[in-house]
Amino acid sequence: MAEYSEKQKQCAAKILEIKTPLEANLVFSLYKQPELLENFDFKNEDFIVPGYKCLYQIISVMVLKEKVKEVNEVSVGMFLEAYDKLRTQYEELGGWETIQMGFDYNVEANFESDYNKNIKYSVLLKLLQVGFPIYDKLELKDENGQTWIDKDIQDIYEELDSDFQKIFIKANANFKVEDLADNGEELIKEWNEGALIGIPFKEFPLLTSLTGGLLEKSVILVGAPSNTGKSSLIRCMVLPSLVDCKESCFVILNEEDRAKWLREELIYIANNIQNENITKNQVRNGHYDDKTMNILLKALDYLKGLKQDHLLNFVSFPQYSTNQAIKTIRQASNNGIKNVIIDTFKCDNDRGAARIKAWEMLKENMVNLYNVARERNICILVTCQLNTDCRYLSRNNISESKGIIESASTAILMRSIWDDEKPGGKNAITVYQMEGKQKIIVPLDTNKQYMILFVDKSREGAARTIQIVAEVDWVHNKLKEVGFTNIPYNGTAVQ
Repeated sequence: MAEYSEKQKQCAAKILEIKTPLEANLVFSLYKQPELLENFDFKNEDFIVPGYKCLYQIISVMVLKEKVKEVNEVSVGMFLEAYDKLRTQYEELGGWETIQMGFDYNVEANFESDYNKNIKYSVLLKLLQVGFPIYDKLELKDENGQTWIDKDIQDIYEELDSDFQKIFIKANANFKVEDLADNGEELIKEWNEGALIGIPFKEFPLLTSLTGGLLEKSVILVGAPSNTGKSSLIRCMVLPSLVDCKESCFVILNEEDRAKWLREELIYIANNIQNENITKNQVRNGHYDDKTMNILLKALDYLKGLKQDHLLNFVSFPQYSTNQAIKTIRQASNNGIKNVIIDTFKCDNDRGAARIKAWEMLKENMVNLYNVARERNICILVTCQLNTDCRYLSRNNISESKGIIESASTAILMRSIWDDEKPGGKNAITVYQMEGKQKIIVPLDTNKQYMILFVDKSREGAARTIQIVAEVDWVHNKLKEVGFTNIPYNGTAVQ
């Protein structure tokens, strides 16, 4: 809109009054700790005040583009020799002396909080610019006694999303009665073209056949005892397949941090895609020789090549809650993301056990996740920890929380092969592959590690029939299906 009304001008002035000290604290923090630029996603439009925008532009180009290692009066002066316009603005602001004065008032402990608030007020200004009447929202309190000044950006987004749904609900209120056979030919054609087949699990054709793979409108649960490798399974079996299919993925971290995922994914890429040989111990122990450093940087270049397609996106919360996750999932789906991973599915940190039993909370949260998967036409994969380990894994191993499987579309449970199941053991398993209609025995190597995957539930395939056997090499992050077996079930949870 070309002109602000008087009320909009007052509103913009109020937002700018709140936003100015936030921008100041952020920009002076960046000069004090330039590495923050690598960890937070800033843009020029995040800064409205001309002086702070100028200072941000200087340090962002210095650190992110020119790769300047030390930011001080000398390095800034040398950098500005090539940028006349920025140098003039910088000098008009008072130069390095202004930055030093900013250091005296800078509160680094508030950086992340100020970063989030600054984004919120930038969004509010954009809403104002396109004509949203947000001025009352800044002053009128809701039923919880909060204005938009008190709320975070996620709450504001959810409120706006709810308002839009209410506005357009009548437009979607009509329904029609159809005969079951209507449009049957078109549907059969779509099925024939693969509409019912999900994204395959990497190196797991039989598991894909049993479950349908990563299907839209579904929730897939992957459960395993502690330290068995459920997160590693996702990194080796799911992420590479999504990348192969150019499908964007959103990973919500509730256990391991992004740095751990990056480390593990670099090891996977190096060994599985680039045919290198690098171990977890080499990466963990540091002090890399030139060869190891080059391997890691080459793998990182591969990852950076995926960045323009926004294939791998990660988010973590200070305190995990499924409601917060669902808000984030809805936002991600609005941006075209169709696959979400939650690692690991646990009780909400923001809801006390005294208010709701843990197993009831998990069941309720799984229902909510399934509803959003169907609503947004996406696939959500969650990992969870099994309470007990036994020979035959089933929903009973989730104890009282087994109700979460009721809402899952697919449930895959996994464990390591036991010593007595290896060749020569008392309960040695026989592994098969199919060649046509004939079962061929696949010999296991006693020097290798193996996992057994149990499909406890599959709405689009077969469950509790056979078990998948996979060869694993977690040292190099290698994983592949080798065949299937049949683990006897004695009707109890534990053998």
